[in-house]
Amino acid sequence: MRYYKVLKNGKSFHGGDMSWPLPVEGNPGEWVKHSGDISPCRSGLHVTTEPARWMDVGADVFEVEVSGDIVPCDTADKFVCRELRLAKKLSESELIPLNVFSSGTHEIKNAYAFCYGSSKVNAYGSSTVYARESSCVTIKSKSVKVTCNGYSVSIDRSNDGKPVVTIGDG
Repeated sequence: MRYYKVLKNGKSFHGGDMSWPLPVEGNPGEWVKHSGDISPCRSGLHVTTEPARWMDVGADVFEVEVSGDIVPCDTADKFVCRELRLAKKLSESELIPLNVFSSGTHEIKNAYAFCYGSSKVNAYGSSTVYARESSCVTIKSKSVKVTCNGYSVSIDRSNDGKPVVTIGDG
């Protein structure tokens, strides 16, 4: 299984502000070790298998190497471990298979995605898309959920087949 860390300016930004030793000139960063108990969402070093769920504009995604204990959290994509190091920063093209899009046109089905910049996403099935900046999402199924710059937008079909658009705080 591959694990990832999403950072802004080399620091954690989801529940912490730890500065991480970054990879340099193609070499992984230094190992970081947590010496206390590891507990999901409380203590330890957290990683994800789906960085699109944790992405934000200005953030970077790093592939990581983990060592020691690793425990699943309350969501299927999140884990906490004892030791990790940032192996490499992912490029824009390496982010595409992880549903993180900054340009181009993409299609997702029953998945999470984060789109920003000039990207366009066609979303099908039970997808959730986080859209920022000038990105565009075309909802192709009635159960797609889109969050746009802090507002949640969902489109469903009423009994007569007409679309019903609901916009509210994210």
